[in-house]
Amino acid sequence: MGGIAGIFHRRDQVAKRRDVDTMLKPSAVRGPHGSQIWLDGPVGLGHLALHISANQRLDPQPVSIGQQTICLHGRLDNRAEIAKALTKDEPTNHVCDARLALMAYQAWGLEAWPKFAGDFVFVIWDAETESLICVRDRMGLKPFHYMVHERVFAFGSDVRQVLAVYDRPLMPNKGMIAEYLASHITSNTETLYEGIMRLEPAHMMTVTKSEVRIQRYWDPNATNVSYSLTDAEREANYAHAFSQAVKQQSDVEARMGVSLSGGIDSSTVMAALVQHRDKARISAYSLCFEGLECDESESMREIASTWGVSHQPFSFDPPSYEVIAQWVRRWRDFPDYPNLMAYKPLKQQSVIDGSRIMFSGLGADDWTDLRCSPLPDMIARFRWLKAAKEMKRRSAWYGWRRMPGVLARQGVWPLLPVSWRRKRFTSFDLGRNYAPWLNTEFLSNTHLSERIWEERQGRFPSYDRRAWIQWLEKGYCVQFGEAQERVAAEAGVEMRFPFSHKDVVEIGLGIPPEYKWLRPANKWIVRRCFELLKPPAANFNFTSAEGSPIYMGFLKSLGANEFFQRNLAVYENGWIDAEKMRAIANESFQMYDKGNSVYAFKARPLWMVAGIELWLENAFG
Repeated sequence: MGGIAGIFHRRDQVAKRRDVDTMLKPSAVRGPHGSQIWLDGPVGLGHLALHISANQRLDPQPVSIGQQTICLHGRLDNRAEIAKALTKDEPTNHVCDARLALMAYQAWGLEAWPKFAGDFVFVIWDAETESLICVRDRMGLKPFHYMVHERVFAFGSDVRQVLAVYDRPLMPNKGMIAEYLASHITSNTETLYEGIMRLEPAHMMTVTKSEVRIQRYWDPNATNVSYSLTDAEREANYAHAFSQAVKQQSDVEARMGVSLSGGIDSSTVMAALVQHRDKARISAYSLCFEGLECDESESMREIASTWGVSHQPFSFDPPSYEVIAQWVRRWRDFPDYPNLMAYKPLKQQSVIDGSRIMFSGLGADDWTDLRCSPLPDMIARFRWLKAAKEMKRRSAWYGWRRMPGVLARQGVWPLLPVSWRRKRFTSFDLGRNYAPWLNTEFLSNTHLSERIWEERQGRFPSYDRRAWIQWLEKGYCVQFGEAQERVAAEAGVEMRFPFSHKDVVEIGLGIPPEYKWLRPANKWIVRRCFELLKPPAANFNFTSAEGSPIYMGFLKSLGANEFFQRNLAVYENGWIDAEKMRAIANESFQMYDKGNSVYAFKARPLWMVAGIELWLENAFG
């Protein structure tokens, strides 16, 4: 929640209030507590306010100190640590996070950002160097979009803010459209519009009159693996870091909500939250899918009852076609994912109950579980016996006759040189294998095979670390985080993700692959974290819901199979083979109606195609 926007004229033209105001108005929903505009020569900064803590009201943004001015969207979780390092004494509650971040910049320069923990984007206008410095948080949980031309640089929390001052013919970005239609979003810098970009997570951008420089300020691969710790020490460190992350993120005198499912992730958030805050100020909100395979109602009620917090369940109710279309027209972007949009009523109720903070268990899987097969790490470390046992275990899934191929694909392929694998990958036009419903000419013109090839350069302590970093730097993860933030903004709440806190992430990165091999289940370290936080006598039967029914519920709101039988723009543009897409849709909905779970493999691709069609109809056309 909250937001920023602004403009920098790179040829000494004076910034005008009406331009910044034009950018703020489309996203006024982000600023329930008003907006402010600051102007200085060629620069105009605007801020949309959401007041969670008292210091934000006392020190409104944009904030200036000397010749530097900052505009921040988000928060610093470790503000006490930063303030103590700056002032050498205890921090005051009368300094807002924006002022603290600007003080850190003045003290430490560009070395300040790696010290910050939190979800944030901010811009600093430095009049001394005549430069605009833009910074995005490590995980990309706050959005930042921009356009850069020879004469002007404009930015905003939302695409629609940048579109408000976009003065050139608007063109669709066909390369990015291909990634969406293939349900394989890779680019984390492009948007669906040509010329409108996003700043990558963990990056900063410096804009001057003559140049634009983008550089990484934090590299997840730089975190060392902690081989010296025992398993018990590692688990205790993780639990402590997570508990402290929740404590920092809940350090406000306000009500707060928890998006509670029946799983281990949100339950661990709840366990930590009740340790630090009065449970009378905590409410749990759950989405129930009565009669569907993904229903976790019983587990949710049990968890909320154990901690004695109020609990409000909501029934799953997909929005109508027109509601989804209106959403696209408002945001002028791809419609958010069903498993995010479905939770909007919970967030709205949280605001009605007096809380604009909602905690989420999103990110618990990141870093701590195996992302790829353990075979390449076992082979590279000469753990032949462990590799043989892993092969035996996998034979139960694939059968022994298929195991040579499994070994070649999952064990040997990652060990081969990057240049060789890239050549083999792209030479077979694997874009078509990812999405056989795409037209061959469209695949060729957009170079989809080259776009979806992912290989982070550099040396990694393990193949598992490489797989995780490549996954979390994909465009899908960035876009999913932005979608989550947009849904929260519409509802009027600010999301908090303690599993994505800097300290939790870095401890997770330090887990060696050997620790993961020996665990009897996924999320093992999260389960151990929960065990260390929960009441000793409490036992739970956690569930793991599958979200495909949510997708199918939304698709049925669009017309189900009949939607794909229409003469869609994605067919007319020659992007998708209409006959193949219609056959896939028909088969998927038939399987869904008959209870055949194989439909789940097509639920998300169907939504991606439908989403691009809705975007073309309502945002571009």
